[in-house]
Amino acid sequence: MSDNNYYIMQKKKLSKSTKKFLNPITPELHDMFGKKETDIIKLKVKSEYEKLIPSFPYIGGNKNKLTSSLVKGSIFLALYKVLTEYNIELYDIGKLIYLTSTRHFNRLPFCLRKLMRKRMFLKSRVRKMKERALCSQQKKYPYDWVWEVKEGDGTNYDLAIDYTECGIVKFFHDHDADELTPYLCNLDFVIFKALGVELNRTKTLGCGCDCCNFRFIKNGTPREPWPPFFIESASKQTNTIEKPVDSN
Repeated sequence: MSDNNYYIMQKKKLSKSTKKFLNPITPELHDMFGKKETDIIKLKVKSEYEKLIPSFPYIGGNKNKLTSSLVKGSIFLALYKVLTEYNIELYDIGKLIYLTSTRHFNRLPFCLRKLMRKRMFLKSRVRKMKERALCSQQKKYPYDWVWEVKEGDGTNYDLAIDYTECGIVKFFHDHDADELTPYLCNLDFVIFKALGVELNRTKTLGCGCDCCNFRFIKNGTPREPWPPFFIESASKQTNTIEKPVDSN
């Protein structure tokens, strides 16, 4: 299979995946648009996503775990494109993205999340991550992530990952969606809160910094993902979208 056909051959499967991220926010969409228009919006998002699929940059396919991040993140790009046509504010689009992601990860069995947290810090796992990071620095694929892994310093963090290039940042830029990118960056806090891992980060590529400096604490206290880390006044903004209830 050629690089260009990698995503096209999976178009049907990828298209169906939009439901997984749209269904959890159906109640909010109903409140905003009504049931009839919500059904139309879901179809529009699916159609927009299908239009994006042929343009997905190849970064190694199944051999690169970050391919999944690019594919799933682009569902939110499709949602953004559709909702901006309805004149929905960026903040509210970001809130919907936060809600559906939180509900998705909270559905994972607690025992599985606990196992994922444990595996994340295993020496064998960190060693493999270092190998993958080293390969990324060869920059074989222009739209791939470039990163490095550092072991804990014994005091401030248990694991560190620095990304100097991001596939989402590059791809969203191509689609004039730079303003949406920070909301995707914010989802990292959603993911690691679900796993029970504290993530500290002072810089992100999506906000124009030179890197994303992830610092993980295994037994720390995960921060709340909302309001977003990059909007100081977010909590003061008016919105009617409710925060999800943690399944735990």
